[in-house]
Amino acid sequence: MQNRARSSGGASVGVLTLVVAVSLLGACSGGDDAGNNSGADAQTATDGSISGEVTGDIGSGDTATTDTGGTDIGGADTDDAGTGDATTADGTDVEDTGPDTAGLDCPGGAGCVCSGNSDCDNGLCIDTPDGKRCAEKCIDTCKNGYSCKQFGDSDVVFVCLPDYLSLCSPCQSKSDCAYQGVEALCLDYGALGHFCGGKCKQDSDCPDENYACVDVLDEDSGSLVKQCKRKPDDTGAPTLCPCTAWSKAAAKKTTCTVTNAIGTCSGTRQCGPNGMSDCSAPTPVEESCNNLDDDCDGQTDVLPASAVCTQSAWLPLGSAATCTTDSDCTVAGESCDPAAKLCHKLIGTCSGKAVCEGGKQVCKDVATPKLESCNGDDDDCDGAIDEDFAWEHPQ
Repeated sequence: MQNRARSSGGASVGVLTLVVAVSLLGACSGGDDAGNNSGADAQTATDGSISGEVTGDIGSGDTATTDTGGTDIGGADTDDAGTGDATTADGTDVEDTGPDTAGLDCPGGAGCVCSGNSDCDNGLCIDTPDGKRCAEKCIDTCKNGYSCKQFGDSDVVFVCLPDYLSLCSPCQSKSDCAYQGVEALCLDYGALGHFCGGKCKQDSDCPDENYACVDVLDEDSGSLVKQCKRKPDDTGAPTLCPCTAWSKAAAKKTTCTVTNAIGTCSGTRQCGPNGMSDCSAPTPVEESCNNLDDDCDGQTDVLPASAVCTQSAWLPLGSAATCTTDSDCTVAGESCDPAAKLCHKLIGTCSGKAVCEGGKQVCKDVATPKLESCNGDDDDCDGAIDEDFAWEHPQ
C-alpha cells in the first residue's frame, strides 16, 4: 500500500491486482451459483480499495438492501411482529392484534413474551400493558413509558417497570388500579363506567395524544390530584377506553349505565379476548306487570300513579256480529263484547286505577257501568248525571 502511494507505477499494479482478484472471484462463483447470491456487488473506492462484502449473501431475514461487511447469518426472521395499539383517522383506538417482538432476541430476551419467570433468560417475567414480557434490567434509565425500579422483595434487582400498566383499565375501586407499588385513581367516565388513571404533572407525561393530564378529586384525601385521563370526543362526551393485553388477561370490569327519559339501568362491561364488551344494562321501559323492574327504579311491578284502567259493560242487544276488536263493529253505538266476542250495545266504560297483582294487571276502584237511573249518579260513566239513556231496558 505504501509503494502504491509513492508512484504511479505502484498504483497501476494495485489496480491490476484488483482486476485479477475480481476476475478470479467471478470464476470461482461460477456466475449464477446455487447459493443464489443476492448481496450487493463489491464497490471499488477511488483509492483502489474494496469496500463491502463480496462473499456474504443477504438472507431472507436481513433488513438491509446492500451488504455492509461482516459474516452474513441469513435465515428468515421468526418474530411475530404485531401492529401494537393503532389509532384510526377518527381517533378511535384499534385493539392490539398481537405482540410486537420485532428486533428482540426471542425467546427469552428482554421484551419477549413470557408466561412465567422460567421463560426469561434473566428469570424475570413482569406484567406490561402488552401482556407478560421478560423484564429489562436497569441501573437508572429506561425507555419512554418505563421507570427503573426495584423489583421483588428477596433479591435486590432493578428492572424497567411500566409507568402506566393499569391506565384506562376498567375498575370498580382505587385498589383495582394499584400495581407494583404504583397507585392510580379509579376515574369516573359517566355512563361508560370507571377506568384507571395514572399520575402525571403535564400532558406530555401521558402515553400519547389521546390522554390529557387533568385535575380529579382523590376521595381518600379530599384533595385534587393530577391524573392521565382519556380525552373526550368533539362534543365533550367521555370516550370509551380500549382494552390492553393486560386488562384482557385480567378480565377487568366496571359498572356502566343506560339512561333515557324513563330511568337509568345499571350493568357491567369488561375486557375479554375480543376487547371491551357492551354494557349489559337493559334499556329502561315503562313498568308493566311481568315481575320485572322494567324502569330500574328498584321496585318490581309498581305502576305509576298515572296508570289507569277501564271496565265496560254491554247490553245483550245489537247486531251480534262476530268481532275481536271494536273496529269490527260498524253499527253506531256498538262495540266488541270481549267475553261474547259479539258486537253489542255498549252501556258505558268506567275508569279505575291499574295495579299489578301476581304479575298481572288488575283494575282497582272501578265501577261497573250500568243503565242510567234517576239517582244523582253517573251510572254509565259518560260524564253526565241522570240524563236520558238511548237504550230501553231489556224485557
